[in-house]
Amino acid sequence: PAASAVSADDARGYLKGRGLADERVWDEASIGCVLTGKWANRVVVPVISPAGEWWGWVSRLWSREASDPYRTAPGMVLGGGMFNDAALMVETDDPVMVVEGCFDALPYWPDAVAALGKPKQLQVTSLMESKRPVAVCLDGDAWEEGMMLAARLQFEGQRAGFVRLPPKQDPNSVDTEWLREEVARCL
Repeated sequence: PAASAVSADDARGYLKGRGLADERVWDEASIGCVLTGKWANRVVVPVISPAGEWWGWVSRLWSREASDPYRTAPGMVLGGGMFNDAALMVETDDPVMVVEGCFDALPYWPDAVAALGKPKQLQVTSLMESKRPVAVCLDGDAWEEGMMLAARLQFEGQRAGFVRLPPKQDPNSVDTEWLREEVARCL
């Protein structure tokens, strides 16, 4: 096989190793990879507006550990839109999970949005306007921030709750069925 096929296989292997074996999710989330150049050996997850416009992307190095395994598109503004923002506009009683990173959201596709860090004011406004209940599931070290965000959303009239993850855990590292059960319970 061509060298590029082997490299793409490495990206697929990385995704599967992160618990993202469902290739349907790869397609629906438009996940890709970079095989050569400055951004080589990275899985790329686009951040797309509800209207289908690219806001930017998040990439993750798959080949080795580095001091900066995650990178975002140059010039991408963080704190505005969220990864999978369109999930907020789906009218349903099924909750949407709010997590910090794209790779935290992907195992719960399409029922999770990622703030690409801790949620900022514009993102909180989007959460208040969500057409579905909101379950805040920040990393284990940020549970107090998650609790406060859920309380604020409730104060503003949004059906919301939060899940306290174990210390040093994030939504991508815990059992997905456990977290889905906790999400249902928190609401």
